[in-house]
Amino acid sequence: MMQQPRKHRLLCFALILALGALMPACGGGGSDPDDNTSPLVATVTPSNTTPGASTINMTGSSAGQNFSVVVQVTGISDFFGAAFRVTFNSGSAQFVGFSSNGSFLTGVATDFDAVINPANAGEVIAYGTIQDVSQSAGIDVAGTATLMTLNFRATASTSANPFAFGTAANRVVKICPTQSGACNNLAEPPLTWSGGTLTASR
Repeated sequence: MMQQPRKHRLLCFALILALGALMPACGGGGSDPDDNTSPLVATVTPSNTTPGASTINMTGSSAGQNFSVVVQVTGISDFFGAAFRVTFNSGSAQFVGFSSNGSFLTGVATDFDAVINPANAGEVIAYGTIQDVSQSAGIDVAGTATLMTLNFRATASTSANPFAFGTAANRVVKICPTQSGACNNLAEPPLTWSGGTLTASR
């Protein structure tokens, strides 16, 4: 009796994965048996609520099933730019875009981008950097400031969808102490990276 609906759900799920997006209409997978009974409510909890110096961390905000992961910088002098990857479980979340609004780099010539890795629906490849090497030295971030915001949509209930920065080989912070001078990669440590967790329920 249950075979036909189940086959339909699995087919729908496979088609959506092939298109690189998860849609609530197909039940989105995971732990939610009554997918259409009520709307999802997402919550993002940062792993580090009091980041120290030389930290790149995630914080978040949400409105219903839509949520944002805000990438922040704390206590880094001569910050010129950062490139990184954000990993997550694509079975309960979908990347929908990014914004540089509110970035501490606003006001200088900059370049931002964030896209889904075409080989991995659960990984965003992102960067935010000063673009003009003839600029003055990098920006001193004394406290905590926003670098960029990644926007997502919860697609299924989850008790813990970990959002993390990629491996050390796939992340870098560039510091430039002098105008048009040599730039360096900030070493890990002292640089640390802190992620967060998505929960979503109906």
